[in-house]
Amino acid sequence: MLKLENLRTEKIKQGLFGGLGMSENHNRFRLKLSSLNDKYNCQIEALDQMKIFSSLPMIKNNKFTKLLENKGIYISDIRQHGDRSLYEENLGEIHFLLRANTSECLFTERIEYFPRHEIAVFETKLGYTLMG
Repeated sequence: MLKLENLRTEKIKQGLFGGLGMSENHNRFRLKLSSLNDKYNCQIEALDQMKIFSSLPMIKNNKFTKLLENKGIYISDIRQHGDRSLYEENLGEIHFLLRANTSECLFTERIEYFPRHEIAVFETKLGYTLMG
């Protein structure tokens, strides 16, 4: 249990496909984000949500992983958790999605594009993230 202080409760209506919407109460918390090497940290506010997404696929291509490592890009999910997704590893782990205005201030200017794999790797102040 994280024992975070609940800053407040907010009623949020989320739009669903087809125009349906549901109103739910969510608690707002303040969190500290930090890089794995602790060279960067910042505080953000986040809303609770029991489930954000079901699962994310892991990179299974060892040649691509080696290609990333040769460029100095290390993906923490792969190195620390092997073949399983983070959620499968430990149901108690926390996963979150960042709002655009929060994630925007985390990006550096380093971007590596791998057209053969249709993946772009973006460096952030917290580590690397893949899109594609």
